[in-house]
Amino acid sequence: MKSRFLNSLAITFLFLAAGTAAAGSPTGTGAIPLNATALPLNPTDPAQDRVGRLLYRGGLRLTSPDILFGGLSGLNVSADGQRMIAMSDNGRWVSAKLLYDKDNLAGVTDGVLKPIKKLKGYHRHGNWTDAESLAQDGSGGFYVSFEHLHRIWHYPARP
Repeated sequence: MKSRFLNSLAITFLFLAAGTAAAGSPTGTGAIPLNATALPLNPTDPAQDRVGRLLYRGGLRLTSPDILFGGLSGLNVSADGQRMIAMSDNGRWVSAKLLYDKDNLAGVTDGVLKPIKKLKGYHRHGNWTDAESLAQDGSGGFYVSFEHLHRIWHYPARP
């Protein structure tokens, strides 16, 4: 079951949409509530689960009442398919545990926000937190690219 999911993960779409509300954690650090709404592959035919050879395993619209949640970029799913991590436009790591109904993506739990740290020696001001993509480095860390003040930073694995 797991290997069949992981083999199809590379060609499976996971849709994320941001939502905000007026209340939330002022620090943007720690556990946050996440709400997940299933998204069909084809809104006019919710039973459709294939496009050519692509088998759709599920999509989610994520929202949170935390005001610092939203604008997600650079989605990464762990090799075992159990966790996701993304970057937010306002300088936060967003992570959560993925939930499944059989082989299909069904929801998320255990949402966490953590601030992106400015690297030592970096003194530029302005919108330095708008991350656009991330890629694993092979040792548990990530390379993160940013827009506006264009650069790629390396964040080593967290302890």
